[in-house]
Amino acid sequence: MNITQFNLFVVIICFINLIRVAINVIGAEVYDIKEQSRKHDHHYQPLISVIIPAFNEASCIIRTLTAAANNDYKNKEIWVVDDGSTDKTVEIVNAFLTTHDYPFCHLISQENGGKSRAINNAVKNYAKGNLIMVLDADSSLAPTAIGNMVEHFSNPKVIGMAANVKMMQKWSILGMVQRIEFLTAYRGKSSEDMTKMLYIIGGVGSTFRRNIMLEAGLYDTDTVTEDIDFTLKAMEKFGNVPFRFGYAANCVVYTEPVSRFSSLFKQRFRWKYGRFKAFVKYHSLFFNRNKKYSKTLTWFTLPQALIQELFMLIEPAIFLYLQYLIIVHMDFITFINVITYFSTLTFLSISVDKIETFGQKIILVVILPFVYFGMFLLTIVEYLSLARSIFKTKTLLTNSDKHANWQHVERLNDL
Repeated sequence: MNITQFNLFVVIICFINLIRVAINVIGAEVYDIKEQSRKHDHHYQPLISVIIPAFNEASCIIRTLTAAANNDYKNKEIWVVDDGSTDKTVEIVNAFLTTHDYPFCHLISQENGGKSRAINNAVKNYAKGNLIMVLDADSSLAPTAIGNMVEHFSNPKVIGMAANVKMMQKWSILGMVQRIEFLTAYRGKSSEDMTKMLYIIGGVGSTFRRNIMLEAGLYDTDTVTEDIDFTLKAMEKFGNVPFRFGYAANCVVYTEPVSRFSSLFKQRFRWKYGRFKAFVKYHSLFFNRNKKYSKTLTWFTLPQALIQELFMLIEPAIFLYLQYLIIVHMDFITFINVITYFSTLTFLSISVDKIETFGQKIILVVILPFVYFGMFLLTIVEYLSLARSIFKTKTLLTNSDKHANWQHVERLNDL
């Protein structure tokens, strides 16, 4: 491939991404219009069980528990499931329950068995709610999050909803990069909801009907990404045409950014490897013609997810080529065009976000050109995670790796 052909290839890739982002922006706007016109059933107030699986979360569990307990939705119960913590998690939660008048808050203690077992134990043996919301122990619900989530389930066809996950503020390169990454990614979920392409109900704030979870067989315990795995498991069983797996943009949950490069790699490898593992387990969804699955999911979204990984294999070549043009040929026009392209696409997502304040949007837009360089860190991490996943192909195909241990990264309060 000569330079002219390579240039054309890069232009085509950029154009495809531009079209994809444009579709996401338009789809998200249609989603917003539809949500604004949606009728709210204020009489629908079922009991919701909020489950917080925890293992060695002494540094952040009170923040998470407090935000959930003080949420404005009244008909709720909260279950903290301690999975054999070796720190002071149990003592801290017990002290919280003793000093606060929250009769709907409870603590479950069990032997260490992993996050999926902790959730399953609460759902099967303790939770009484019609709805189940799962929270990570380092997350924090916005004050109206639970009530906003419950409203979506007044539609009987809704069986699973993802929350709008935002990064807590951390003024560092990695912190701001992750914040903008999540903002654009979750904005795209609005469009995926509209087009029935959504296939991941993320773990933070994810909510399902309890009877659906039980009928599907609860979370598998042989996966490192229980949220992706369970979404595809439930989707395979019930289908996404007669039922809705959606996105609740008005249910806002905050999570902590990763603070170190090594921890970011650990996190992203787990996500990527877990997604590949789920794809292998539920490979029957790919190109499935059953009418209970949308063609946008089985013939476009799932195959495209794998194609994007193939494109990632050549990203280093594109990056090095751009540096070659800039350094050797002093082609600063290309350099400016790349930054402008990135900033424009990201600006489209930021500007139409309904949660961020105007002041926050201004700050994010101003730092976009600088965050561009930080995005290379994410690219490197994603590439290394992909390479490691490919190295474990045999393990993936045979499902011989059935470990699902807790995998923590550092907490903000630990730094």
